[in-house]
Formats: sequence, C-alpha cells, structure tokens
Amino acid sequence: MSGKQDQGRAEDFKRATASTLRAMARTADVQVAYQPGPSGLVGKRARLPAPSRALADPEMLKLRAAADAIALRLRHHDDGLHNARAPQSREAKEAFDALEQARVEVVGSEFMAGVAANLRTRLGDDYIQQGLDQITARDQLPLTAALALMARAKMDPGSIPDSAKPALALWRDALDANANSALNELAAARDNQTDFITAARKLLAAMELAEGEVEPGDDDESEQENEGGEQTPQQDNSQDSQGESQQEEAPMLASARKWPRPRARTSPARTRRTPRIWARMMARPRPARNSAARPPPATTIPATAPSPAPMTKRSRPRICATRTSWGGCAPSSTSSCSICRRSSPSSPTGCSAACSPSRPAPGV
Repeated sequence: MSGKQDQGRAEDFKRATASTLRAMARTADVQVAYQPGPSGLVGKRARLPAPSRALADPEMLKLRAAADAIALRLRHHDDGLHNARAPQSREAKEAFDALEQARVEVVGSEFMAGVAANLRTRLGDDYIQQGLDQITARDQLPLTAALALMARAKMDPGSIPDSAKPALALWRDALDANANSALNELAAARDNQTDFITAARKLLAAMELAEGEVEPGDDDESEQENEGGEQTPQQDNSQDSQGESQQEEAPMLASARKWPRPRARTSPARTRRTPRIWARMMARPRPARNSAARPPPATTIPATAPSPAPMTKRSRPRICATRTSWGGCAPSSTSSCSICRRSSPSSPTGCSAACSPSRPAPGV
C-alpha cells in the first residue's frame, strides 16, 4: 500500500513541478520530461532528473532548483542573440554560457526569495560534491567556474553560498584592470542581454579566452579608410585612361570655342487646320490640267501609208462636236481630231491637223 502511495506522491510532485516551470517561464507549450541524468534545455524541451519513489527532501529541493533554473532561462534568455555572438573556442563558449546562466538566475530570482534560496543551495551542493569548498590555490578551480562565480558576486553578493566563498577569495585579486572593468560593466548591464553580451566578450578578451568583438563604428571607419586610402588596380587604370582622354580632347575643345555657334533653325509655327479651314480648301476650284503642254505620245508611222478610200455617202465623216463644220480625215500623227475629238472611221491613223469646213451640216 505504501508503494502505491509513494508512486502517486512522486507523480503528483512531477506534475506540480512541470506546471510551476511553465508558469514561471510564461510559456504553455514547454515539454517537460523526467529522465535519468543531469537537467538540460533544448529549444522548448526541458529535461529534469527522474525522482525516486521515496522522494526525500534534499532530492525534492534539488529537482525544484533545476526546474527553476530552466524556467528562468526560458523567460529571460534569447537563444538566437546568444548563439549569434558566442565565441568559437570550446573553453570560451563554456565560460560564455556560464556567465549567461548566472545572469538569468540572478535577474529571475531577484523578487522571488524561495527561488533564490533553491538556486543558492543547489550551487553550494555542487561545490561540496566537487570538493571546491576546500581548495587552497586558484589552479584548482576551473577558469569557467571562477568567472561565473565572480560575475554572480558582482551582480548579487547574496547569491554566493558559504561553500563557494573560499574559492571566490582566491580569485578576487587575480584579475587585472581590464577584467575588473569588464566585470563592473557586466554587473551594470545584467537587465539587458545585448549589453551584457558586449561586456562578457570584453571579459573573455581580457582573460585571453577569445578575441574582442569589432564594434560597428570601428568597422565602418576601417572600411571608409580602405575605400579612401587604397585603390584597386582597376581604379588606377580607369583614372589613367580618363586623364589621357581629357588631354586629347583639350585641343579639340579649344579650337571649337573659336568658331561661333550656329543659330538654331526655327521652323514656322504650323497652322492648325480646323474643320472650317479644311472646308475652305476643298471648296476652292482646282485648275484644269493643260493637256496641250504635254508632248504627244510617240507613234510609229509606217513607211508607206495606205491610200485613203474614196469618199462615199456612207463613209462621210461625222459632224464635228461644234456643229459648225464637217471633219475631213487624212493620215496624221495624232490619234484624234483637235476639233471633234473623235477618231475617223475611214482612216486608221486619225484625222488631219484640223477639220476643214467643207459645207454646213444639214439642219444647221
């Protein structure tokens, strides 16, 4: 009966811890899994140590502290910004992660005394288990843990457990002026992750763990100096070619200035042709074509012209168009009579130069 009660108690504790973690992180979609091993966080999947059935008080305290640390990291940490400015070397990256974890725990537990007590107890237990509470030399404490411990002491002196104070005393006077200045900046910028990362990179550079970050202003100035001071071979060649072309064009421009500029031709303004103007133009009488001015078409005169047929009553020529004379036809170079404008039926070549009046037409 007691076994079932212990199992039910452990399950209730796990559900309560997971719910508290989501509430502190202000993220409802966090997946909480209980597995053997240390705690960790990947994205929104939190891993906590699996509790035993007995669930002693120290175990409960340790499990709560691990859940509080994960919840505060989810709430006060930007993973994208952290990874974008993280150093490349392994040791520097471990120190960088430890400094960020110290920041989120100090900032998150500032107004929660119970969470601060859980985190302080957990840190003290870790120092005791690793034997770091009895060290006598600085080399016995890893540099990563020493930097995180000094950052905690700068941001919140009350977060340092008693078991970690001897190690802190050994490292307090080991830093130079640049490292102490970076620690002061780091403590002042604990509420802003961007400024905190800048101070953390300065601290890592002062401790010779990583190279310092290039500030945006320095980068822009160096680019401007390179653009203004240095020139590529292509730019040099282009400048030389421009100088030569200018020298060649100078005499031509000087000679061109001596001659006066031609005046621009101004075309008369076109009159807009309105419908009324078009009507006047169409109403004008057009001049008759002068057909006499045109040369007559060339005709081939046969060598021997045929003799005209004898004049008979039926072959009498037609009356002229003016009804004043009869047209007598004879071989000629023209194809029609100049008076009647008709071809003669008796001659294939046409009428004579002029119709001769023979006798008045009947009925005139």
